[in-house]
Amino acid sequence: MTEQLNREAFMKEVTFGPDGLVPVIAQSMETGAVLMLAWMNRETLEETLVTREVTYWSRSRSQRWRKGETSGHIQHLIEAWIDCDGDALAGDDRTHERGVRGRMSVRRLGER
Repeated sequence: MTEQLNREAFMKEVTFGPDGLVPVIAQSMETGAVLMLAWMNRETLEETLVTREVTYWSRSRSQRWRKGETSGHIQHLIEAWIDCDGDALAGDDRTHERGVRGRMSVRRLGER
């Protein structure tokens, strides 16, 4: 059963880890492909839900990271999902290029 939550109720359901982070799977709204696994803290999740531009927490740089600031591949949040115990999120995103030549690449393991 899927329950639709407002932003405040959604935030209350999220269980952040001891490090203050929650894992997030970014998935393409168009293809269903998994784009990446990233992390959010309370501030970046709130910012994402308000602006609909996906913002993560970079563990390697210890700073907020709005997807597309440097690459031009901006992720716009279409839907956000939370698992049953609140410790993992998934987002259906639409990615747009902003003045960048080339395309996003997602690599896979396996044979065709």
